[in-house]
Amino acid sequence: KDNRNISFVLVLGLIGLINYYFLYMFIPFICLYALFRTVEIKKNGLKDLLIEALKFSGLTLLGIGLAAFILIPCAYLLSSNPRFETDITLFSHLGKLDLFKIISGLFTMSVDHESTSILIDLNKYNFIGWGGGASLYMMSITIMLVVLIVKLKNKVRKIGLILIFGLFAIMVFFKSFWYLLQFNMESRWFYMISFMLAFSAMSVNDEIEEGLIKRKDILSALGVYLIFLWGLFLISYFFQLSTRLHIALIMITITSIFAILIALYYLYGYKKLLLLVLCLESIMSISLLVYIDKPVDYHITNLAAEDVDVVNKIKEDNDFYRIMYNDEYYDLFRYTTSNTPYANDFKGVSFYSTIYNSEMEDFLSRLKNNWQMDQRYSSWDLYNLLSVKYIYAKSEPKQIPFGYFLKETFQDYKIYENKNFVELGFSYDKTISKKSFDNLTYLNQDLVMADYLVVDGGEDVEYTGNLIDYGSMGSEDVRYYAFAKPLNNVNIYLETGTIEKVQVDMFYQDKLVYSDYFWQYNYLDFYIDENTFVDLVVVSGNNENQNHDVNIKVKEMAYYDEWFKNRFDEKLENVVYKNDYIEADITVKDHAKWIFTNIGYDKGWHVEVDNQEVQTSKVQLGFLGFKVDEGYHKITMYYKTPYLNVGMAISLISLGIYILLIFEKRKK
Repeated sequence: KDNRNISFVLVLGLIGLINYYFLYMFIPFICLYALFRTVEIKKNGLKDLLIEALKFSGLTLLGIGLAAFILIPCAYLLSSNPRFETDITLFSHLGKLDLFKIISGLFTMSVDHESTSILIDLNKYNFIGWGGGASLYMMSITIMLVVLIVKLKNKVRKIGLILIFGLFAIMVFFKSFWYLLQFNMESRWFYMISFMLAFSAMSVNDEIEEGLIKRKDILSALGVYLIFLWGLFLISYFFQLSTRLHIALIMITITSIFAILIALYYLYGYKKLLLLVLCLESIMSISLLVYIDKPVDYHITNLAAEDVDVVNKIKEDNDFYRIMYNDEYYDLFRYTTSNTPYANDFKGVSFYSTIYNSEMEDFLSRLKNNWQMDQRYSSWDLYNLLSVKYIYAKSEPKQIPFGYFLKETFQDYKIYENKNFVELGFSYDKTISKKSFDNLTYLNQDLVMADYLVVDGGEDVEYTGNLIDYGSMGSEDVRYYAFAKPLNNVNIYLETGTIEKVQVDMFYQDKLVYSDYFWQYNYLDFYIDENTFVDLVVVSGNNENQNHDVNIKVKEMAYYDEWFKNRFDEKLENVVYKNDYIEADITVKDHAKWIFTNIGYDKGWHVEVDNQEVQTSKVQLGFLGFKVDEGYHKITMYYKTPYLNVGMAISLISLGIYILLIFEKRKK
């Protein structure tokens, strides 16, 4: 309206620099709103409207262009994110329960950060994302007034709002639009829908106060709202969609009372009544979430902050390595510590959410639970590839992997060091194709990576492994396996398949030597050191109404002595690094070999061997690898952000246009 184009472009550019996601959420709303208001204010013909729309689109693109040097590299990174991999077809759509969840979430209070609807349990539907922490609780006044959109006398607003909500409904219903919704309607596009609901409520409210909407229409809106609200409750009740209907009944009763009070305000003009209802709803929308869905105790986050000190203590070692956080101390709140290594500019293994190199997803998915990688208590063979040198924990870890010893205790934290640590990378003289790799059992897939490099163009190999197979433990809820001769100085592997939760107990001469509970798939492995003996293993647990077999296998520790000897024989040495620039030496014997590095594969990495750039490849499901000839070599590795130059060029061009707009504005 006031033609503040310069400010608008600058604001969009700043939003793009600050937060990629917020810009993504903000632009659709602002474009819809601008189009809507342009039609309302200027009331020009279609030709003039198109010109205005093109002008506005150009200004929007210019704002995005100012931030292109950040946005384009970010877009490249996001394009490889595994969250965007899906089997959705063009006409895939929501099911009945998904629709019920969305609609009931709009009409009822949200009392759980994981779900916006109290009327249906999480396990009853298969929806995009989850609650994501955003409440879709729309207060009674909003829903009541939105029902009255059809009674608006302003035809432009009425048709525009109906079209906007219709468009949004189509985008939610058809799964092909979920890429735009970031696979999570509630915590991303919640902003857009709430803005439009607020605008709709104001539009209806204005016409009620102007006397354009009649009293009978208000009563009709109240009736429609109450019938719909209680109809949703009855559907949930009769089809047993929720196990918390007693809470839902209270919430819907309160909401109904609020709706009646709002209707009384509009019918009789009791302003204090409206103020009371709005205050109560504002208080309830927050307090219900806090009361029913308890927040994290602040003592937990205070304790988690102590991780900073122990990480800084470990950083006194200047080698090139990673650390791993492995603790049960914080129970369900371990995620508060998962990002500690990243937060302190340190190469860590633990992480939460999607703060990691997506190219490594195939490898890291073998180690992590969901988005969090500090819950896995096996696959210790794989940590040799990650070059984990230190494991730190505040409580006693469930198990200490082979090769690690207690180095020191620092401020109640135990720091374990890997005596077999290999810095940066080493050579492989044998490869295996992805096809051969995929045909192996899950356990053998993990084990084969110790001896073979998984790479495109690798050899077709029949890998049988080097384990002693003791056979099946059975499929009963409690399984026993007694060894004829006690085991020690071995690694015991329990293949549990798809069993989610198991209890593992180990005995020697009827005395319990190890016991713990695990929530994990595929297999567990346990290091039995040379001072410990085991003659009986007991595995308890089965999925509900399912009986699963458990297999037991054993590896002699002498294998690792030979493995580490070979790794130390041809490894990257004299490692010097600063930020994203690394130098190292390596001497390769006998013939040309592949060099494996513990750095995650990324197209931005460049490798020079003796000052000549060589081709890089993704190896071992996510790492940076390359080939070198026999002999001594000087290796240089450096990182260039992909598409940064393209983004810089667009930003500079956009900045030039922006400056011209400023001068043009001043001339006028």
